[in-house]
Amino acid sequence: MKKTSLMLLLLAGSFCLPVAAENKQDACRIPTLKSAYAELKANPQSKEKQQAFLTAFPDSWQEFIAVYHHYDPLTDSYDRLYQQAPQYIEYLKSLDQVDDARLIPHLVSLTYGSSWAADAPNYLQEVLHELMTGKKDAFFAELSKRSKAAQFDFWAFYWSKPVKNGTDSPYEKEKKALESAMKDKYPQIVRALSLAYEYYYGEAMPL
Repeated sequence: MKKTSLMLLLLAGSFCLPVAAENKQDACRIPTLKSAYAELKANPQSKEKQQAFLTAFPDSWQEFIAVYHHYDPLTDSYDRLYQQAPQYIEYLKSLDQVDDARLIPHLVSLTYGSSWAADAPNYLQEVLHELMTGKKDAFFAELSKRSKAAQFDFWAFYWSKPVKNGTDSPYEKEKKALESAMKDKYPQIVRALSLAYEYYYGEAMPL
């Protein structure tokens, strides 16, 4: 019996052996994430399934990259959930049964230590912009609880683009609207917002 249990443990661990040590745990969580995604697709309005998906979704930048933007030098290709990243990340916009008090902290934490790149990071950035439209109060309230470094990291990722989109871009309009709406209540956060826009919009270096 003990030998059987030991063999099962060794077999379970072997699924993670090819993975680099620094992100082995992140990669081993992928089956849970895939299962949560499949169950949510089958029952998209279930509060339980929405919460389970958010729980399984990466909650740190390191894990996000390990899952959705992992490059394998041995095969010279991106693997894991790279191809499925658009569908998984897009679902973050549909979690209408999840309280903002749970959703927004998860998303803000996800951007700490982040850096813009095409594909998965860009998809996440687009989702943040769409959610900000209807949840700016929740975002600013959460950011007010974070350190200045965390606030700046969020806005740096939020505004990052390698090339500016003309002089009358949607980003410029959004920045002005957020500054106007939030400058009195959250002056420090608006300052971080404005500085990050100045330094990262049109200046970002991709991963």
